[in-house]
Amino acid sequence: MLQTAIVSLLMSVIQVCPSPPVISLNGYANVTVNCKAPYVELGATAWSVCDGDISPSIRIDSSQVNTSLPGEYLVYYDVTDSGGQAAAQVTRRVIVEDNFTLTLNGFNFVTEGMGGEDIYVTYWECNRPYDDFGATAWDECDGNLTQSIIVEGAENVLPRELGDNFTINYSV
Repeated sequence: MLQTAIVSLLMSVIQVCPSPPVISLNGYANVTVNCKAPYVELGATAWSVCDGDISPSIRIDSSQVNTSLPGEYLVYYDVTDSGGQAAAQVTRRVIVEDNFTLTLNGFNFVTEGMGGEDIYVTYWECNRPYDDFGATAWDECDGNLTQSIIVEGAENVLPRELGDNFTINYSV
């Protein structure tokens, strides 16, 4: 008697992408923002060998960025292709700067000191007490700091001879 065997084979074919997707930042990896200015996200693109352009699937986490506080913050970019392969995480560094301005009033000219710093020069008459014309201070995070200026040395200025030099320090 002849016997017949029937064998059934079930085969699944799973396409495996040979490499994970790659994320590329739009713009620079380091971005500088002035204090209290908005951070504008430049975005990124992502490419998968198997799926093509998967840029719309990029997850961007910029939750750490605080433009009200000077410092450095990271923005994270992540994406996964349809096969579940994750791209290497990409980061952008956001530097929040606080620009400061101190303006001295009543000086005659500015010259460069030996260390490269600006020296503000004021001419004054001999035997006449010095009148401080004051200064203003401003920074982008805190606004007007004029009331916080500390003046040191103005009380000692009483030019007696031609060429007398005095140093007055303004700090905030």
